[in-house]
Amino acid sequence: MNDDILTFFGLIRRAGKLTVGEDNVRNACRGRQAQLVLLAEDASDNALDRAQKASALADRPLIKLPYDKETISGLLGLPGCSMAAVTDIGFSAALLKKLSCLDPQKYVDALQRIEAIQSSAKQSSFRRK
Repeated sequence: MNDDILTFFGLIRRAGKLTVGEDNVRNACRGRQAQLVLLAEDASDNALDRAQKASALADRPLIKLPYDKETISGLLGLPGCSMAAVTDIGFSAALLKKLSCLDPQKYVDALQRIEAIQSSAKQSSFRRK
């Protein structure tokens, strides 16, 4: 299952829906493009604090991934990567569903928030038509 999640994470990146790096994540949150903020499991307390502030800017969930910085950096081809943001609501929901298979308790709150945001966006889109 972990390989499936890492493969999906790479797919999100190739689709151009993953913002990587602290400054880029903060900017995506400020611009309200970030849907889900991700943090490596071994990120420092300072990185966690900055990620929490960034996710609060966009009012989007922050989750710790079950992967360390080395694994994430290797997958993305970027050194020292501990923070990222998914900028697509559908990819965010799908990633959280995959992660929930590993540890439902850890990801259930974030998944429920993303699904509520997704549902609200669909209803809003329906009303405009």
